Amino acid sequence: MKEFEDLQNLWNKQADTGAGLSSEEIIKKAEITIKKVRQKHLWAIAVLCTTSAILIAYFFWFSVYRLQLFALGLGMMAGVLLLRSAVEWWSHVRMGKINSNLTLLDYTEKMQSFYTWRKKIHFIFTPIIYVLYFSGFVIALPELEPYVSKGMYWYIIISGTLFCVVFAFYIFREAKKEIKTLEFLKGVK
Repeated sequence: MKEFEDLQNLWNKQADTGAGLSSEEIIKKAEITIKKVRQKHLWAIAVLCTTSAILIAYFFWFSVYRLQLFALGLGMMAGVLLLRSAVEWWSHVRMGKINSNLTLLDYTEKMQSFYTWRKKIHFIFTPIIYVLYFSGFVIALPELEPYVSKGMYWYIIISGTLFCVVFAFYIFREAKKEIKTLEFLKGVK
């Protein structure tokens, strides 16, 4: 008899968790979530393009194109950031093309496809971009050293490295969230 009571308790708990949500409310929640994800793409694009613009402005403002290695390093850094912003723009456009009026199965399939593609970006493309960015930073440093004080040089090394570490952690955390979303969508069928 105790097993039946345990089963009854589990059944009652299950009924409580989903109570009150109509299909319209579920659709509305999904649309809000999609809107937030698309806004994140736009914010990422804005940050990446702003950083690229600063690097490019620095390149021309201080005439660093005369320093070949420094110019190469800055060019690599700005170039890979612009490339990554193009990928984020394509993600934004691709997600926008997913029609929310599809059947649940079709919509889930399209979202799975999108997040599978994003997973490839996070685990193949992003590490390459990240390594190229950090390589550009390292290439630029030696040529910068004679033109700044020793304290400023070490500040650039420490802050640049710290930024790269913190940014890597942020990228990893965001990728983990998207993978959880993909795993959830795989369980919907």
